[in-house]
Amino acid sequence: MKKIVLWTVLVAILLVSALILFKRAKQPSANTETTISYDQQRLRGVSWSPKSSSVADLNAFFKLIPSIGNALSWAGNYQDLAKTTGNAARTVIEQSRKYNITPIIITGPNNNEVLDGIGRENFRNAVLNFIKENDVPYIGLGNEIDEIYLESPTRYENLIRIIEQLATDVRAASPDTKVFTIFQLERVKGMRGGLFGGKNDPSINSWPLITEIKNLDFVAFTSYPCLIYKSPVEIPDGYYSEIANYTSLPVAFTEIGWFRETPTIGWESSEAEQAQFVQQFKQLTERIPPRIVIWPFLYDQDIAAPFKQIGLLGQESTTSLGYEAWKNY
Repeated sequence: MKKIVLWTVLVAILLVSALILFKRAKQPSANTETTISYDQQRLRGVSWSPKSSSVADLNAFFKLIPSIGNALSWAGNYQDLAKTTGNAARTVIEQSRKYNITPIIITGPNNNEVLDGIGRENFRNAVLNFIKENDVPYIGLGNEIDEIYLESPTRYENLIRIIEQLATDVRAASPDTKVFTIFQLERVKGMRGGLFGGKNDPSINSWPLITEIKNLDFVAFTSYPCLIYKSPVEIPDGYYSEIANYTSLPVAFTEIGWFRETPTIGWESSEAEQAQFVQQFKQLTERIPPRIVIWPFLYDQDIAAPFKQIGLLGQESTTSLGYEAWKNY
């Protein structure tokens, strides 16, 4: 009988002790911070696209970013990373920290430097120096690199080797930095008609380039179906999910876009179509939820046609249907 009582008391003590420990574990300490790793985040934002380079326009641009997303990208030549003045990449890093958004840096060599030993070393040094001097959670090495393949498969193979080795070097210098490269989706699909000026021929696709990618954290694409289709409703259901047939890596979109205004006669568009594309893109990528989605321009930029009308806002606009759709993406 005594053994039964003692056993009962012992079990009760153990249960009470376990309950106390459980409650303590549930209570965070005063110094505990809840953080979300970059690997867990789903990022949405725009690229560097202020109205102008004036101080007032830059400040207004950065203040607006957190209301429309949680990321800001910059893309440019590797030589720009080392600028001592007017360094937009460094400004993106600094302002992202100030406004609690995630910076995404995209850079690469000039095509004619890929086979140049000096050019390759300069590219490597510029990237690694920038990584060491700045907190860079995401870096894209090479932008729309499938274009280089079309110009010279040999040069492309050299570039891939450079990117894969540099990805290893970046991780050694900054283990938390995620590394990716970028392809142009329509071109990869063999869709080169419409405003591209060629013809659509899926048989000349470049999907094998995607399958061969190694040593990267994810693969990214730019995508402008508005160059191929005249209306968002024309985009096939499997347009984006097809990517999953060629890679098991996570997917990102560093540029997506649709015209806010008509870019040329016979290729009409509108704010409503831009907004429709935003909503449709979300539906079309449900099977491959993107790690990153970036709209290229907040404000229209002074660039070559037909991309002048692809901003979410005109230079003097404060809202648009596409802008509101993007805020609610």
